[in-house]
Amino acid sequence: MNAIAPVRVLFIIDQLGTGGAQEFLLHLCGSIPRDTINISVCALRDGPYRKRLEALGIHVYSLTDHKSLLRMPVVARRLLHLLRREHFDIVHTLLEASFVLGTPLARFFQIPTVHSVMIVRQQSTKWFFPLMAAYQRLVSLFLTPFPAELLASGIQCHKIAAVNVTVELADMLAVGHDPECTLEPFDLHAAYPVVVSIGRLISDKGHEFAIRAWPAVRQRWPMARLLIIGDGEDLSQLQALTKELGLAEAVLFAGFRQDLAAIFSRADLYLRTSLKEGINLTTIQALAAGVPTIGFKTVVPQEIIEDETNGLLVPLYDVAGLSQAIQRLSDDDALRQRLSFAGRLGTSRDYDLDSVVSFYQATYIALKGTRRPLNTALWELRAPDTETLGAGR
Repeated sequence: MNAIAPVRVLFIIDQLGTGGAQEFLLHLCGSIPRDTINISVCALRDGPYRKRLEALGIHVYSLTDHKSLLRMPVVARRLLHLLRREHFDIVHTLLEASFVLGTPLARFFQIPTVHSVMIVRQQSTKWFFPLMAAYQRLVSLFLTPFPAELLASGIQCHKIAAVNVTVELADMLAVGHDPECTLEPFDLHAAYPVVVSIGRLISDKGHEFAIRAWPAVRQRWPMARLLIIGDGEDLSQLQALTKELGLAEAVLFAGFRQDLAAIFSRADLYLRTSLKEGINLTTIQALAAGVPTIGFKTVVPQEIIEDETNGLLVPLYDVAGLSQAIQRLSDDDALRQRLSFAGRLGTSRDYDLDSVVSFYQATYIALKGTRRPLNTALWELRAPDTETLGAGR
């Protein structure tokens, strides 16, 4: 008897720079069974995650290394040739440009398409959610942690499946707090508290507010250190603000790093200062590592941080409130321990990668060979596990 060939899935993603979508894709590719699902990745623009994906044995197609929109016609033509040549069973798009280009081209070749919506409406450009609604007849299924937002945008309910976005958390759940852990090249000896903030250095991530909160934190804790991890276009601006406030020794810019387990091991607190956020994978990882977490209270359909349960929330833009929350947690060992325990427990329960991978696997198998919008067969397949595989807490 001939073996059943694996389902050939092509992920199309805007770029392979640093970001939550890229991290999710990396973990999904590393976890999904290769005997049933054969994943390839097509990046409209190349980036550092290409090497990490290739190290997993994933074939990566990069269509350009240029940022200019003038290259988009060339990118579209290359993607057209790729889809014509390779005969993929499923096309799965991530982020906006990949959806705009990949969806109609896949439809042209009658390839079933899936799109993962990893952002909330306030994070996206104004046109994107209306465009998804207009394109919905071309899409087999939208996967999202925020189904209500898609419904409100006019996407039909049978086109939407609620499923979380997460990463492998086993390494994070095993992290223990180690104040002696060294994070080269920084001298953190006797530093307390060591507060970590991770994210691209862009205005939406709110690093400016953490820096502005630091003078008040240092009044209470002179050896307090703020470790900002990430790179981006606002680096020089944030460094100038740090110098202006006299914080050159207290605020440390670490650039992009991959040693998250070591970082969280040394961290006393974690800050999520994003001004608008969908699913923040780094926050999930920090909670899983047991790092007490503070964040701005943003208007999102699904808040990862539960105030006074697994972390603390402060009003948006409230610098004084942010510094007070940092000082409160730094002063209260019992509160830190309670939040740490709740963070580990909640993430292990609500963000299980195995459940997400099982759902994706079932989705691809059900879609293979279809040449029309997804019918009710997949819903019948999925229905018994809605509570487990869907993400809403």
